Amino acid sequence: MGSRLGVIVKTIDGWDIRYDHWSAQTLGRDIALDGYEATLTRIRQMAPYGVDTPKR
Repeated sequence: MGSRLGVIVKTIDGWDIRYDHWSAQTLGRDIALDGYEATLTRIRQMAPYGVDTPKR
């Protein structure tokens, strides 16, 4: 079980892919209550998900 969330953010340098096992249920609430910038900061603190970590 869990509440898996995969997020892809387009940056100037390319794509930033992040993953968290417990964040899918709260992402909408985070955006609504905390705003876009605070939520994006939280997403950037999540674990990177790349070719070297495909089974996270």
